[in-house]
Amino acid sequence: VGFIDRLPTHLVKAFRSTLEELKYADYIIMLTDASEECAERERKRAVTLALIDELGASGKPLIEVYNKCDRAERDTPFPKGSIEISSEYGKGTSVLEIVKAFEEANGVKIPYVIAPRRPGDVAENFANCDKAYRELGWKAKFNIIDACRDAYRFQQKNPNGIE
Repeated sequence: VGFIDRLPTHLVKAFRSTLEELKYADYIIMLTDASEECAERERKRAVTLALIDELGASGKPLIEVYNKCDRAERDTPFPKGSIEISSEYGKGTSVLEIVKAFEEANGVKIPYVIAPRRPGDVAENFANCDKAYRELGWKAKFNIIDACRDAYRFQQKNPNGIE
């Protein structure tokens, strides 16, 4: 389920019924734009987590995915157990690819619905990790399936996060 905060009042009711479907989900994938400033990202994360709690879905396994990590502020901290994507092997990763990779890595089925494209949705996404290698000497060692497996294993071992 996509989440946009600061919606006009007349749209809140329309989105509310969609968001209420979270209570029927087996997993919640929270996709966050890592290229935003850290404070704004954390604000949106807090709003989203509060909404998930308000909707009665806070007990569901939460998979936090951060995209555009190559455009994040340097030394950006991400929550432990989250999946960071963007320049992995020079290929962007769609939400559907993450769902499929998660299913493959963990032997679970994640129910989902493919809905029509929303205004502002990106039609195609490209990434190139050459700059990360050139400037930082960084090259991905693991693929998205490895990341999904590790995130799920972390969630299973720490259902309430790190205490």
